[in-house]
Amino acid sequence: MANNMISFNEHGELLNYWVKKQYQNEFVIYFDQHLDFKKISEENLKILKSYSEKNQNMNELNRDVPFREYETYPYGLDNFLYAAKELNIIDHLIWVYPNNDYTINDLQKVLITNVSLIAGFKEEVLSSFAINEYSVELSVNHLKIEITNLKYLSHIKLNKTPLIDIDLDFFYNSNKQQLHLVKEFKEYFLSLGKAWKDDPTMTYSITSGFLPEKYSYLGEQIADFFEMDIVHHSKLRTESNSITKISYLLNNNSTYLTSEIIEEVWEKVLVFYSGTGLGVKSLLFSRIGNLELAIQYYDLAKQNNVNYFWSAYNIGLIYMNQKRYALASHWFLLAEGNLTDSIQTHSLILRSICELKQGNFSESLALGIKCADEIGIRAEPYLIIALSCKELGLIREYKKNYVLYKTFKSDGLSGVKC
Repeated sequence: MANNMISFNEHGELLNYWVKKQYQNEFVIYFDQHLDFKKISEENLKILKSYSEKNQNMNELNRDVPFREYETYPYGLDNFLYAAKELNIIDHLIWVYPNNDYTINDLQKVLITNVSLIAGFKEEVLSSFAINEYSVELSVNHLKIEITNLKYLSHIKLNKTPLIDIDLDFFYNSNKQQLHLVKEFKEYFLSLGKAWKDDPTMTYSITSGFLPEKYSYLGEQIADFFEMDIVHHSKLRTESNSITKISYLLNNNSTYLTSEIIEEVWEKVLVFYSGTGLGVKSLLFSRIGNLELAIQYYDLAKQNNVNYFWSAYNIGLIYMNQKRYALASHWFLLAEGNLTDSIQTHSLILRSICELKQGNFSESLALGIKCADEIGIRAEPYLIIALSCKELGLIREYKKNYVLYKTFKSDGLSGVKC
């Protein structure tokens, strides 16, 4: 019988709780703005599995938002679901997306967008993709992911008792800067009754900047609706206030970011993170368009054995917007790495485009083919291949790939399903 609402500061902290509960192959109904399912490298998966097997505290491995490359923290709030699947904690996820105006076709586009930069699962995604009456589903890394919204959710027959997981950013409409869907959420659970497994879990997402702190009262409101007490499972790190500030600057594209603010967060926290701190400093300077300092701190980070690909990606974007395609291609190459993070896979696409723009058609063709092999559920790779083939006089291949591009563009995966 569920009596408590288990709460966390950030979603990545949920993984340790799930491990301690010894959940296996669970079905989760997941209310969140974001699908926190990004690929994790094999090296970091080995660390996670070792911690799990030894029943060690997984939160020791949970990184803060800005520190994508900080090897001490091999997973975070943006990929904890991938970790949960690798640890055999979950095998079916219904992702409830916070837009009740969306049609099934709209939801298809959201789901494809969210998984299309995960490299290496093209055939699995294509073969598992299905449009249902009230949801869209596919499989990535053997996790069944089904997307729906509150309008359709009550029509979905649940064949297994679910775990309930709620990120409070689900209720925040960032465009209108106000709460929404609280009434509809409550109506769904009134119709469901108490047909769920174990204590529900709830994440605030204030530290990461996805929910404004003024709406923190929503946690109490949701717990009161469930007639439950909140049991908080998070432990703040000593540098949490500074981390919150950096996370806010990165996640909200803050217009008030200045050199002075960057130096302030450097002195308060980044300086203690060595090469990774230098990488974040480079990233922040790239956000305000200061290429000289962005490159300077990227190089310093690299001298400390950190290739901060997020910064390299941003520098590449600046050069690309300036139509300096050779320089942009160079920086996107630096960002690619092993195609684990979505930023890395997007860098591969953008490098392909830069080579095409420069007239390096053999190179753009080779890169387009690599894109199609690794992340071939997007439209762009087929357009890159088609245009490269056209310039190289490969007319049959041009026509074939242009048709694929148009099909992906207009019909999504439903038009190209294996």
